[in-house]
Amino acid sequence: MGQFTITLPDNLEHEVREAVLKGDYGSVSDFIRDAIRLELSQRPRYWERTGIVLSLENNIMLKKLVGDADLQHNELLDALRKGYTSDYYGAEEIARRDELDAEGAQFVIDVLNMYSSLQHAANIHNMDDDIKEDVMFPGFDGNAGDGYLGYVNFLVDNGSFTNVKPLDVTPHLNSHSMVNEIYERMLSSYKPIFRSKIHGSPRDLVLTPEEVKRILDEQIHPENR
Repeated sequence: MGQFTITLPDNLEHEVREAVLKGDYGSVSDFIRDAIRLELSQRPRYWERTGIVLSLENNIMLKKLVGDADLQHNELLDALRKGYTSDYYGAEEIARRDELDAEGAQFVIDVLNMYSSLQHAANIHNMDDDIKEDVMFPGFDGNAGDGYLGYVNFLVDNGSFTNVKPLDVTPHLNSHSMVNEIYERMLSSYKPIFRSKIHGSPRDLVLTPEEVKRILDEQIHPENR
């Protein structure tokens, strides 16, 4: 078993001895061993740190894309790049928390597919202008922190769903309002309709005017209908 001699500032020595006296540790050596184990378990290795840096840079890039102005300096990212370990405690959790999981990505795609179907049906059936306005895609809330708006931007910037209005006019569309619950209600109506049509001919896939209105009715909260 190896032995080390360490020198501590008076305030740290006092805290260590106080922890031992309170019974939290059996001895000063136990305290030091536990502190070292904790540091080694939480301190990212070089390649882990590199991955966290890339994740943070990606998050910042997406936030810039949706117009977040409060990004002039990121202290955590600076500490990671320079290797100041005392300043990036919990960095991995911070870096990963803005990532969009597969379920969230599928939700965005489902919403875009739904609006594509609604807009196509409204045009095919030459529905009233009010309906054509109602089927315009409102976007996602950029302040929600769920990553949905950034993913829409990514998809559209790379050529997907550019047919969905008004995405081809205003690609980085920020609804500035909470719309996720509305989309969930609309999808609960749209998905069963779509599944019932999926094995038919391409013409049968087009929503009927009644189906369009049924889906749009879900925009209104049930208590207000």
